[in-house]
Amino acid sequence: MRILLSTIALALTLSTHAQVTFDVPEGEPKGKNLFAASLSGSFGFVSPDAVNNYIEQDIVKRLGGTPFLSFGDSDIKFALSLGFALYLRPNPRLRVSIPLEYGRARTQVILNNNASQPITYTMERFTTGGSVDVLFPAKKHDRAFYLGGGLLYHSMSFEDKSGSTISPRAEFGYIFYGSKGDYECFARSDFAKANAEGLVIDFTGLHVGFRLTF
Repeated sequence: MRILLSTIALALTLSTHAQVTFDVPEGEPKGKNLFAASLSGSFGFVSPDAVNNYIEQDIVKRLGGTPFLSFGDSDIKFALSLGFALYLRPNPRLRVSIPLEYGRARTQVILNNNASQPITYTMERFTTGGSVDVLFPAKKHDRAFYLGGGLLYHSMSFEDKSGSTISPRAEFGYIFYGSKGDYECFARSDFAKANAEGLVIDFTGLHVGFRLTF
């Protein structure tokens, strides 16, 4: 009977404690809040073929012949992204997130017949959705490797055209636990492609970045 009462008392204590922080095994990072937020930035590679063809054709129209540029590249090749996310961390090996992101990919050219007036072509995206990460703590428990994925909604635009899509994301990274916040480096792959009034806007690509969680 004494053992049973002790077990019930311990369960009640842990249940009360879980309302503020999750229970962690001895030696693992302690004091991690059930809820968290993060700021992130990333750089990636994209290859939007339809958009790049549109840019080349637009340059041909402006020049009235075979395109010749005195500055820049007609192809969009790189993208930047800034993000904010909210996290639910029910235990040290699992976290659920809701990201909010803004991404931009652009190129700027100067035509040989008008060297003083650069022309900028820009793709943009706004992203939200949900994802789940599974964490694998290191032996010292001051860092962890994670694998994750989710389903995201992308609203994308280029020039005066816009479209949206729902598509998957895969991500992996490494977390360094700190006393005032967690620091992460990550790599992710998005599959974001939408039909925008007859033009396919494609943000599919591999990104690498950094994240601060607090």
